[in-house]
This record gives sequence, C-alpha cells and structure tokens, in this order.
Amino acid sequence: MTMLSISSLARLEVKWANVHRGNDGFYEKWHANPYYELIVVTDGPIYLQVEEERLTVHAGECLFLLPWQRHCGWKPIDEHSGFFWVQFAIDPEPLLSHSKDGTIAKTAPPLPEFSSGELRTTAANGVPLWLAARMETSRRFEISLLLEQLVAELRRPQAYYQLRLAIKLWTVLELLASGLLQQHYVDPALPGSFVLYRRIVNILDEYYDKELTASQLEELMDRKYEYLCSIFKRYAGLTMTTYVQQLRIQRACRLLSASSRTISEIAAEAGFQDPSYFGRLFKRHVGVTPQAYRNRHRPDPPQL
Repeated sequence: MTMLSISSLARLEVKWANVHRGNDGFYEKWHANPYYELIVVTDGPIYLQVEEERLTVHAGECLFLLPWQRHCGWKPIDEHSGFFWVQFAIDPEPLLSHSKDGTIAKTAPPLPEFSSGELRTTAANGVPLWLAARMETSRRFEISLLLEQLVAELRRPQAYYQLRLAIKLWTVLELLASGLLQQHYVDPALPGSFVLYRRIVNILDEYYDKELTASQLEELMDRKYEYLCSIFKRYAGLTMTTYVQQLRIQRACRLLSASSRTISEIAAEAGFQDPSYFGRLFKRHVGVTPQAYRNRHRPDPPQL
C-alpha cells in the first residue's frame, strides 16, 4: 500500500475540481496532469485504470493519484455513478512510503508523534497527516458536502476564494486521515498523560512571571509535583523550571528591544526579582548581556 505523509504546515492550492457522472469525458480517454489528484466516489462502482492497474472503486472509497500518473475509465459506468475529482498542488511535496503486504503498520507511525512544538518557546514542526493512496471513508456524506462547496466556490469565485478552497481541502484531508487512524487502531484517542501535559503548559504560560510554588501547582493541577515534573519532562524534553526561564527571557528580549525601561524594571516585569541573577541567566541563554542585546536590537532613532 502506498502512503502519503503531508505536513500540516504544507501549502495547499486547489487547481481544479469538478463532479463527474456517467462516461462523458472519462471513459477510454487517458488523463495525466502535473498535480496531485483526489477522487472520491459518491456512487459506484467506478472502473478506473491507473497506469497498468485496473481498479473497481466503490462508493465511499477515495483514491490519491500522483503527478503525471496516467488514468482513464476502462469500462463504462452507470449514468448515475459518479465521483468528485480535485487537482491540487502541495508545497513541500508529501513523503511517500510503500508496504508490500498492504498494511500501514510498516509505513506510518501508530499515532501522531508528540513534540515540544506545544511550547511557546519553540517553533511548530507541523503534524504529519498520513493518507493511503486508496482508502475507504465512513464520512463520505460529510466529505461530499465539503467537496460540493469547493466545486461551487470554483465556479463562482469571489475575493479570497483560494483561501476558502484550501481550508475546505484541508478539512477533507483531516477527515480522511482521522478515519484511517480509526480503521487501523482500536483507540486513536490521545493518552491522558498528554492531556495533562497540555494543562501544565497552559498553567506555566499563564503564571510564568509569578513565583509559582510546588504546592500551588499541586493545588491547581490536583496532582503531586513530582508526577507533574515527570509528565512535563516526558513530552517537552526539558524541565518546568527551564521552560519558565525561557519564557521569562523571551519576554525580557521583547521588552529590551521595544521599551526604554531600565534593565532592573524589565527583569522584575519578566519575573526576576534579582537583577544580577537575571543578567547571568540572560547571558547564558542568549549569549550576550541584556544591555548588549538592547544596543543590538533597539530601532534606530528617527532622522531629523
């Protein structure tokens, strides 16, 4: 089975979309184009030949075709049979993987991987959406409605229509990716420990400039402090203390470059009661002193 891994940070651009019924323009006419294609069968069967392989595709099944992959109808279909047909570009290109035995276990991770991208101090890495080149969906009516709206948007485009098309296509891809997880895993729900980790992150983001004690955090989270520390370290890859320090330094950098307050005042606003300790920690994290950072990042005064 061929699998596609699309980053959630990828840029999607819908090039063309339509709904097709019967044989006009499809049966025994070869098609190939430079974009990815999604075919969602609403009423089947559809008899589709992709390169040398002849497929019989039923209602609720979806196919992803690669750029320049030749395809056509190899047998007439009923006049009431039909499918949605979307051509789109992806940047960056999706990763492809293959499994000879037809399973996804060897080609896709069991669940979306977690990363420190949940933290405010790190850039988002994007979540990979895993999609099978051929798959069945139990949400075809919901997907069909989105594709109907997508086709209608293309026929009567208005301002920002490209954005709305991309949003609808992303929603379709997410529904398909979630359905694939549900088909192959008994419980695709995220573990409770990850939910707890997100709660910890939210608390630290809210109170990073305060002296939040271990007992106060235990009261807020209704968990032992040692357990909270272990959960946070497991998913974030760093300690809560280090994360809070990073948030405070991040805030101080902003204040140093955008305000004229003294360094002691900035240290206090960022959550540091001791300016000397703030200076040492700032240089350790940033590589220069607060004053050197300010001199480097302050905007030049306006020319008179």
